[in-house]
Amino acid sequence: MEPKSAAPVRGTRDFGASQMRRRKALFSVIEAAFLRCGYGPLETPAMESGSTLSGKYGEEGDRLIFHVLNSGSFSEGIEPELWNQLREQPRRLVPLLCEKALRYDLTVPLARYVAANHAKLSFPFKRYQIQPVWRADRPQKGRFREFIQCDADVVAPEISTFHQAELLGLYRDVLDGLGFRNYRIRVNDRRFLNLLASWGGVPGQVARLGLLLDKLDKQGWAVVRDELLALGFEPSKLDRLVQSVPLDRPTGQVMTWIEFHDWMQAILRDGGITDLERDDALNALKETEQVVTFFGQNQGGWFQVQAGAIRSPLILAWLGVLITIPVWWLKWWPPNWVWVPWAVVGCTADLPRCLDTRNGRAWASALVLNACWREWTVWDCGMSHRFAEWISCVMLRILRWMLRLSPGF
Repeated sequence: MEPKSAAPVRGTRDFGASQMRRRKALFSVIEAAFLRCGYGPLETPAMESGSTLSGKYGEEGDRLIFHVLNSGSFSEGIEPELWNQLREQPRRLVPLLCEKALRYDLTVPLARYVAANHAKLSFPFKRYQIQPVWRADRPQKGRFREFIQCDADVVAPEISTFHQAELLGLYRDVLDGLGFRNYRIRVNDRRFLNLLASWGGVPGQVARLGLLLDKLDKQGWAVVRDELLALGFEPSKLDRLVQSVPLDRPTGQVMTWIEFHDWMQAILRDGGITDLERDDALNALKETEQVVTFFGQNQGGWFQVQAGAIRSPLILAWLGVLITIPVWWLKWWPPNWVWVPWAVVGCTADLPRCLDTRNGRAWASALVLNACWREWTVWDCGMSHRFAEWISCVMLRILRWMLRLSPGF
């Protein structure tokens, strides 16, 4: 009798103590960056309903879902005629035999969680999730059947430019924290892909079109062009697409932003595009430019904390308070204008790497400003200490109530 193999299932891995220490160190850097930007943790079950996952990833994605066979007599309740009829089509038997499946990614579980807890959540809802996912893929180098996925998402009726730019800063903070230096952050918008699909004559094949375009950097136009033609992409417009998207530039850049903007405008001038798709594409161009511009203008601001001893105006604010406390006890009160810079700096102290959440930073800044206001009203306006303390408490209680209503900010 041959001994049983002690190796893990193909496509999965064991992690020893030394490996886990390194992995947990990486996860702690990522998690700290999420917390600094006000993202809360979320965990969902490893198994989801099969109906929840099916149909969300396209035909190829559905084939990679790990289905869990029903417990006990899994074929119970299936009529013999239907069983014999579907035996030749086993994929049609899957929904009858497997009511559960292992999660394929973290996005669909997030959507289910939001739908189930919509009335309890405050929007914008910002969450991060670091959990394993499973895919019935063919194991090969760099591809596993079980791996960790890390997501950070903002859920809201309308996502502002600020949130999109904040995500860019979040990615940059994580990569910097992990020690990466030479990297690129690529920004995309699904509305561009929708426009390209409608322009090419395949409006119902957006997901498939995206998968084919993802293969360009590995397989090139020689292979992808034939697959796009098989998909139904118009040959004349495909030729224009091939000419407009060269892959042989030494810098690796397909086109500059100005070239991309002009190319999109040329597509919009062609026929076969609805007014709604045209408006969506124009809005996508405008919003993408605003996000990238906003991100670039704030490289030295709240998106990036420069190295140095004093890394945040909030530290300056508290430093000012600590300096003035002994002066106050010595009864040598400084001129009133000294409080102005500390108050202004305290109000604008909303930089990362200072406190864990934006609400925490806002609360700490409010405490500094409130103390400045209270002392100013007593010493300059002649207000009694008791009345100033009462107004101060009311203001802080109102602010605390407002921050509790918006935990995701």
